[in-house]
Amino acid sequence: MNAEQLRRGVARILSRRPDIAARLAQVGVDAPAIARAAAPSDRGRLEFAGPAIAAATGAASPVGLPRSVSAEIESIIEMVGRPTLFVSGDDFDLPAEEELALRLRAARAAVAPRLRSVGRVEVFDGMVKWPIGTAWMVAEGIAVTNRHVAERFATTDANGRPVLLTDLRGRPYRVVVDFREEHGTIEESEIAVEAVVYLPHRSSAVADVALLRLAGPGRLPPPIPLATGTAAPDRWIAVVGYPQPDERIPPEARAVEETYFSGVYGVKRLSPGQIDRLDLPAAPAWLLAHDATTLGGNSGSVLLDLSTGAAVGLHFMGEYRRANYAVAADEIARILGDLGLAPTRVPAAPSPVPAEDVLPAGAVEAAEDLSGFAGYAADFILPRGDASFEIPLPEVTGQAPGEVATLTDGSGSVLHYRNFSVVMNAARRLCYFSAVNIDGSKTFSINGQRPRWRTDRRLDEALQIIGECYGPEDQGKFSRGHMTRREDPNWGDRREDAVTSNRHTFFVTNACPQVQPFNAGLWLSLENYALENCDQDDMRISVFTGPIFRDDDPEFFGVPVPTAFFKILAFRHDSTKALSATGYVMSQRDVLPSREEFVFGQFRSSQVTIRHIERETGLSFHHLRDHDPFDDGTEAVAVRWLRRPTDIRFA
Repeated sequence: MNAEQLRRGVARILSRRPDIAARLAQVGVDAPAIARAAAPSDRGRLEFAGPAIAAATGAASPVGLPRSVSAEIESIIEMVGRPTLFVSGDDFDLPAEEELALRLRAARAAVAPRLRSVGRVEVFDGMVKWPIGTAWMVAEGIAVTNRHVAERFATTDANGRPVLLTDLRGRPYRVVVDFREEHGTIEESEIAVEAVVYLPHRSSAVADVALLRLAGPGRLPPPIPLATGTAAPDRWIAVVGYPQPDERIPPEARAVEETYFSGVYGVKRLSPGQIDRLDLPAAPAWLLAHDATTLGGNSGSVLLDLSTGAAVGLHFMGEYRRANYAVAADEIARILGDLGLAPTRVPAAPSPVPAEDVLPAGAVEAAEDLSGFAGYAADFILPRGDASFEIPLPEVTGQAPGEVATLTDGSGSVLHYRNFSVVMNAARRLCYFSAVNIDGSKTFSINGQRPRWRTDRRLDEALQIIGECYGPEDQGKFSRGHMTRREDPNWGDRREDAVTSNRHTFFVTNACPQVQPFNAGLWLSLENYALENCDQDDMRISVFTGPIFRDDDPEFFGVPVPTAFFKILAFRHDSTKALSATGYVMSQRDVLPSREEFVFGQFRSSQVTIRHIERETGLSFHHLRDHDPFDDGTEAVAVRWLRRPTDIRFA
């Protein structure tokens, strides 16, 4: 049955069954209006009939999209890792997954102020209120939503001008945008829709956009700035809207839907995701794809850039397990400009840098003077002057594989950067360790500022891995995994200092080949969990990270690749005020590229004794082994497999 047959069938049933019409009237539904809406009009448009009837009619899909995809269908794209989080006021919940929680926590300052500007579109038919989609403020007094949402309560007159539909008494339907409707509160913030100022005819080449003028300018939340330029693939975004249960999603998606939504619908949610690559031969220039979780009701949702908080798109449709689609911010800005309306614009965040984005060997670049940086400080952890809290750099003993690389000027072997230091293994062309001091009370978020990887001129280039094993995942190559995390040294009294530290983490001396998703999850969150447990009056920790070199490390593209890495955290414990030092190992052996096929398994993280790390690496961490709460003083190898940060033993 096609949409035209369905419309005729609904009109025929209601005209022949007055008992159904009477029952609908008892619950406040205007049956004659449904009959009129369900019957085909001379323009082939749908008049307001409530979401159940309207949703069944379908809509035109943009050029290049499968014809089977309705512009009113929203969908689940990823079965895991794309939660939907409750919004409350100017804040949102954090997911249980550690890496995603860290990413969203860092984005809070940019994203939270935009949440109040997103509302639920509601149409009143008598006493019945229909939630039909999402809208958000895009200019002074103007909200943007989808055309197919606005068509539930508006149409165009003979001159093509948008007008609100009327009920049997000739009164325009009451339409509001409620900027609250949040989980756990009954508060409302309903603002009336005065007029529809832009409602294009349905066309596969025209973006699914409608503009609404709202009443009460003094009560309106601020417009969300529009990003300039197209959001690049892999850019992290968040969809903010009001997902509703959708009977049209495939049966196999029901369990996933329940996992994501737990039966709670129609309230404001934030759904993180990423921009996808468009693989459509005839897609319009304004089309974006993304993988955030959506359902019916998300039509008209905003896509916020997690780095800037700017709107990069307007969500309008999706195809199950393939992609969700949005109208790019540039197209919305063009429409507003044509109407004489002025949105706020902000530059789009920089594109994520691929693994091979490194300054090539021999390329000319202005040399940065690194001579003034002291790097890692042994007396960083308070109380200063107490020798038991001084932690010198690790010593490379005679048991360590390879030999220490010396600087070209003969001044020593330690590469000092801002807030961290590195010592290199000349034979392996990778670091023995990277040591960093972190002051959790002075950190800066340096979102979107990702420099190119480069070599350090203080060390012979022949002792540094520039390319070779690094590159695209689908070629079996590796990412450059930071040893000192790029976030860790980004602290100081001035933001400029943190920017310098961020730049310094992109020297190849601070990188090791790692399978693409290695440096994430629990491994990524260790420092954050330590900061939560260190002395809250003096949030300082020191971290040592590096590869575990073994003779049987497998070779890829001419480079022996370490199969495991260590990390040691040292800090003054908040409860005991004593020095605490704990060690961890993470293996990537089971997930290394296979020569038969490229396969991923599970990374394994464990807490081990510092003595164990010393035996494995040939490094000496001096007296830290005496402050390890996991060490019982025996020679037995203690291993605690970690699934979450709370499994860690700090005291």
